[in-house]
Amino acid sequence: MSLRRISADEFARRLKATSREPDKRFAFFLGAGCSVSSGIPAAGALVRDHWLPRLKALAAPHHVGDGWVREEFPGYDAGMPASCYGPVMERLFFLPEERQREIERLCDGKFPGFGYATLAN
Repeated sequence: MSLRRISADEFARRLKATSREPDKRFAFFLGAGCSVSSGIPAAGALVRDHWLPRLKALAAPHHVGDGWVREEFPGYDAGMPASCYGPVMERLFFLPEERQREIERLCDGKFPGFGYATLAN
């Protein structure tokens, strides 16, 4: 199934119409940037300030500077660290369970912002 592009207005109308049907449930996946208002770092900050330092400490503790980042992630752009979110996460956390625990750790003790609460309702 391929993704379709529709306007926000059409999406809202379709969601409203579909939600009137019995036994309908919805799940929304929101990007990392949506969680900033809840106190969770954005994707770029996670990569740059949290995950790359942890990965360097594990994989290349004796490397000086950021040259190892470009060796490990050839497409890495320091101006857009979020572009390597997936590859860095997969390199740091080998197993899906580890990635899940990291997300849970990041969310622990955080509370959803107004937008999340509204969307949930």
